Amino acid sequence: MATNRLFLFPYEYSLDKDVLTKIDEALLVFLDQWNSHGSQITTRNWVEENQFVFIAVNEETTSASGCSKDTLFGFFKKLNSSLGISGGRLNKFYVQTEDKISLFSKHEIKEALDNGNITLDSNVYPTWISSEEEYDQIWKKPLEAYSILFKLNQLK
Repeated sequence: MATNRLFLFPYEYSLDKDVLTKIDEALLVFLDQWNSHGSQITTRNWVEENQFVFIAVNEETTSASGCSKDTLFGFFKKLNSSLGISGGRLNKFYVQTEDKISLFSKHEIKEALDNGNITLDSNVYPTWISSEEEYDQIWKKPLEAYSILFKLNQLK
């Protein structure tokens, strides 16, 4: 089984279809030529919730080096700028509210629970995942699954 390093590029809001198409087109061209010290990097990519762009790198063929990672992040910075959008924040928690996925700090999650804006069944989208194994284990799970992280037992 391939070992896949995962790169996640979140956005603060759901992107419309035209923007997602432009991202996908540019990303396909970029990934087709993306390399690490001259060796082609084997990847696959996908988008979830119209808000999270994933790139999985098969590290059994070629790992992404520091330089190639810089190139990837530079590509997204330039692409976002050309499309007039800004990338999301990795230091916030993305949580499903009634009608959208919203950003919260750890403290704001407790407040949102108290106010009823989210529930323990609200899905969390952790931006800190870095492998497909982590993705399979913790991506898009109910807030209750993160109760230790958020010290939710202290709310009762």
